[in-house]
Amino acid sequence: MPLLLILGLMTANAGNSQLWGEQGELWDPLGRLPDFSYAGYGQGETSVPSVPIVNNVTKFGAVGDGLTDDTAAFQQAIDETSHGTLLIPQGTYRIEGQIQISKSQIMLRGEGPDQSILFFPNSLEDLFGPADQWSWNGGLIHIEPPESSSEITTITADALRGDISVLANEPDLLVGADMVMLHLTDDSAGSLGRHLYAEQADGGDCTWQNPLTLTIPLRIESVRGDAVHFTQPLRHDIRSSWNPVLLSYPSIDHVGIESLRIRFPDTPYAGHLNEPGYNAIFMTDGVVNSWVKDVTIENSDNGVLTDKYSKWITVDGLQLEGREGHHGLNIAHTADSMFMNLHFKNNWRHAMTVDHRSNGNVFKKVTSDGIELEMDHHRDSPFENLFTNIDAPTNLINGGSSCAGYPGGARNTFWGHKEPLVPPYWQHIQTNLIGPTTVAASLTEQREWIEPVDDLLPRDLHKAQLALRLGLEWEDTASITDSGGATDSGSDTALGGSDKAGPSNGCGCTTSPSTTETWAAWLLAFYLCTRRKRPQHSSAF
Repeated sequence: MPLLLILGLMTANAGNSQLWGEQGELWDPLGRLPDFSYAGYGQGETSVPSVPIVNNVTKFGAVGDGLTDDTAAFQQAIDETSHGTLLIPQGTYRIEGQIQISKSQIMLRGEGPDQSILFFPNSLEDLFGPADQWSWNGGLIHIEPPESSSEITTITADALRGDISVLANEPDLLVGADMVMLHLTDDSAGSLGRHLYAEQADGGDCTWQNPLTLTIPLRIESVRGDAVHFTQPLRHDIRSSWNPVLLSYPSIDHVGIESLRIRFPDTPYAGHLNEPGYNAIFMTDGVVNSWVKDVTIENSDNGVLTDKYSKWITVDGLQLEGREGHHGLNIAHTADSMFMNLHFKNNWRHAMTVDHRSNGNVFKKVTSDGIELEMDHHRDSPFENLFTNIDAPTNLINGGSSCAGYPGGARNTFWGHKEPLVPPYWQHIQTNLIGPTTVAASLTEQREWIEPVDDLLPRDLHKAQLALRLGLEWEDTASITDSGGATDSGSDTALGGSDKAGPSNGCGCTTSPSTTETWAAWLLAFYLCTRRKRPQHSSAF
């Protein structure tokens, strides 16, 4: 097969992609167009729940007058609430310290971004002293589990991208485990680094990459004999030379930040890599099935940052405004998360960043106030990420350390963008660009796939793949808002749970679900997102 299969003209064709067809009939999930349908809360299969309110921060002494330091009251409310939503009533709450969440099932919910405001007057540098990392890391709302991971068992056989199971040395140790982390370490030949670049380039050689590792959280579906089955396919190979092991995953889940505004002082931007750390929300070291919803962030250095071992995060309805900043979103070491209904009102050095081996993440339904946004691939082989249904003008200018390898890893995909997009210089790393572009078609087997298509359908590739996987009927309306979940019924209502007024009961009034009904819906959503089949032990594979 020749390297160059098709060389076309710059003129785009209206309609469908040769990688998909009309309804996915041409799609090979094991081919160069990845399956992105597992992104977001609940593995993409349900919408973010509306969890019942159980407490109010004012009961713990929060004042909300914009003058009183409410840090201690917020922290006490979090620490003394076992689970459920903490209401933040209308007001401006001055938070002079850092808010920390280190347990599951805690939600902070305001009464809307124009009503409930958290004002952070101090940066991370003010609170903890100078550090280079505040330029891209850490947050004034810090979400992190207290425990660390440990090795459970080794993997005894190689596996291929697309496989859904591995063979474990001691499968009995996985009895009762819900999630684990697959951990790989590169060999002396650098073959893992090269694999993450689709065998088209070597990995980076920064000192902090040596040795290169890849750690991916996975949910166990079942254990049968020595075979451990997962709920989604692997995005990469597993080779014995990479010393594959399964680690524990001491995570926290169902943490939500909702319906509020995070505000920082309106001070001039300190400049690139001089940021003192006016950073809003930071999730790290094992945050899963959690969300940021209907939040506005104002005057931040960095908006939302997800880091090590984050999985199935949904950010929905985020607005960024105020002065210039560094990263609007910085997605590092993160898998299968959803960032949607984003609106940018201010300039960013890097509006949307994927970094440090992040994979399976989806950015969609993105708009701006006419500002060109950088879809930054920040080196260190972020792979198999999707940008789809983007209405804002965008570019693929990148940042990151030059020693960290090419900006993008294997099979990053740009699909259905509104404005013509210039392919990146690293397009040969199995990049997929389908939609309006400024260059001629180049459809190759192992390297780039640049396919000019005007008025591409489906425009939302993620949603089309999800419907196909779940066997749902779906029509691509290219609507600028949707829930991202399987039902497409709005972020709160997929499983029948809302503590707001419900639909009309036929008498011209509205009804609200009872507390029992709301809790039942919440518990059902929680079960669906944490369910797994009990391990079955037999001699059969």
